[in-house]
Amino acid sequence: MTTADDVETLLRRGWYRLPLTGADPARRRIGELREACAAEFVRLHDLRLLGAAAMTTSGQFGFTADGDESTGPLRELRSHLVLHQSVPPEHPLHGLTPAFYGLPIARPEFEHLAILATDLGELLDRLTLEAFEAVEMALAMPFGRLAGPLAMGERLLRLQWYPPMPPGQPRTHPLDTAYGASGAGIVGLRVVGDGSRAIDLVRASPHRDIGHWTWQLLATDSALRFWDESARAVRPAPAGPWIYGNACEFLEFDVPGVPAPVHWVDADAEATARPRLSVSCFAHVRPTAPSGDITAGHRLYRRLRDLGYVGAGEVDDVAARLSTPGMDDALVAACLAWEKEHAGPPPGFAAGVSRYYITEPSGTASRVTLRQRTGGDFRPR
Repeated sequence: MTTADDVETLLRRGWYRLPLTGADPARRRIGELREACAAEFVRLHDLRLLGAAAMTTSGQFGFTADGDESTGPLRELRSHLVLHQSVPPEHPLHGLTPAFYGLPIARPEFEHLAILATDLGELLDRLTLEAFEAVEMALAMPFGRLAGPLAMGERLLRLQWYPPMPPGQPRTHPLDTAYGASGAGIVGLRVVGDGSRAIDLVRASPHRDIGHWTWQLLATDSALRFWDESARAVRPAPAGPWIYGNACEFLEFDVPGVPAPVHWVDADAEATARPRLSVSCFAHVRPTAPSGDITAGHRLYRRLRDLGYVGAGEVDDVAARLSTPGMDDALVAACLAWEKEHAGPPPGFAAGVSRYYITEPSGTASRVTLRQRTGGDFRPR
């Protein structure tokens, strides 16, 4: 459970951490499932089977052998596999597949990893919704103001492999002043590339996450760094049995005052001797939910275009698909009916829209108050 102290830290820094040890069995299970997912990912990597994991039409999903997402002079050296939570074919949100929800993993090599990822995603979904409900309470917001649009949104589990880096000269690069963090430094390696050209490599370059929320789970080293704007200082994220939750760009847009922190992964001289593995989970609101004067899905695809994952035509297609007035209300009403018939949300989701909405006698959906809520409990742990 996210506490009031955790929320205070989140509102000040943009992130906080929770232990994956102690009395809470769900937290312990998250740690166990993370380790199982990571081991299966490494097995598939070592068998060179990850290249068969391209499961959707967008470069954001499936396996990316060269996952360099840097937009500046620093280059990244990593690969990643993204598992995009799917919904059943008969579910009302399935019509948005594969642009926003994943396709089922049909290849038998990935069946075990898919099962593990679904179980892990369901526990993280509950943790995410609980965190957003805690932020609502701290900010005196109505119940479901933040968590409601997040219910039955996109969930993506990303497993990231950082190979040992080539030998090079350690260098410290100033953080881009566009982030407002002058004085901070990113540790990287200067190596000689093709044609004797010098290349500055880092594990992951400075960035803010897109979407609404990210969980960072049990990295194999302590090289993750956050910029703490409140203290104007760099904060390391120690490795070990911890899960780090951080706000993303769209949450900062929707709720001014909740900062989306800049973070990166250093690469010191030891990075030439060992690989690095990390697991992240990204949570987006429903793509049909409003986000300013456009939909959240349209905003997401505009950012994916900026990162080079999709083209302008795909952004236009998404904008057109999500342009129907009242589309989110209609989908919420349809999801309420589906959850009533199936006694809850699909696998991979800890709670559905019925935790935050009810069906009015007219057939439309409306958000409930905390006092009105009589259903939509989380799945048993």
